[in-house]
Amino acid sequence: METKAAVMCHASVGSNTYDKMYRYSGEERVVFVPTADHNSQLINKAVNEVLTQMFDDQALLSLLASN
Repeated sequence: METKAAVMCHASVGSNTYDKMYRYSGEERVVFVPTADHNSQLINKAVNEVLTQMFDDQALLSLLASN
């Protein structure tokens, strides 16, 4: 199974702008058809990973804090 997620971030404060794409890609080999709960876990992990990248981006946080 392959899980991918991407979030495009656009931030602007005054004349300063910041654009960046955050991506996650995960792969898991399975023997059985995954359950809905397992699929939810994989989706949640992918979303969590890209949001963590975004919230850990010091350049983005500096821009947002400069207001």
